[in-house]
Amino acid sequence: MTSLPDAKYWDKECERVVIGAPVLRSRAVPLEEICGTYKCFWDGDPEGGGTDVGEGSMTLSVNAEHKSGSKVLPADVTGHVKLGCLTFTLGSLVPASTNQWDVVDLDCVKDVDDGGSEIESCNITVLDVNDDSGVPFLDFTCHWEDTDCCSPATVSYIWRRQRLGGDGFEALLTETEQERLGMHLEEDEAEVVWKKQAKKEKKRAKKAKDTENAATNAVGSKRKAEEDAEDREPKLSEPKP
Repeated sequence: MTSLPDAKYWDKECERVVIGAPVLRSRAVPLEEICGTYKCFWDGDPEGGGTDVGEGSMTLSVNAEHKSGSKVLPADVTGHVKLGCLTFTLGSLVPASTNQWDVVDLDCVKDVDDGGSEIESCNITVLDVNDDSGVPFLDFTCHWEDTDCCSPATVSYIWRRQRLGGDGFEALLTETEQERLGMHLEEDEAEVVWKKQAKKEKKRAKKAKDTENAATNAVGSKRKAEEDAEDREPKLSEPKP
């Protein structure tokens, strides 16, 4: 298997190109929408050189105790993750911020005792980049304890939901998906692309806001016109006693 180039994007707050992918902040994603089976396609370990394409699997699901038809809460979501020699069991989630959840009741087992540090915590994030099916990519981040100077304390992994192709589940990211993640862009190119995209999003948001304001103003004008018409109607005088 081959390794993919780094995902990257322009962070407008830091005003620089950042390795990884941005968090989805424009809307809160219902938890049932992120349930499914995923494949890992990239990791942010600066020493590891990237995760092999298609390596690693993650399944998120609603636990059996959840009442059908009721809202899915973070405590209702469980999961299993396989990353190399590591196998994770995710007991449940707790909200950290919009579209970000910390894993609680985490159980991590190593198939091989490599003498390395242990996982301290993990979290799951919905990313502001979609696959070709319109489904957001997910980020699964691991935090290690007692790392040495040569090992990163935090590593992020990007995942795409599995989907059926002509020969079963698709094993690769498409070129357009890699482009959305900025994988084949140099840093200066990524800055230009993400700035253009941010500008388009800003224009789209302004247009939607203007449309909403116009609709609100139209309703207000109609109501005022109706009130003015009522005021102009002749009033019947009360009969004299």
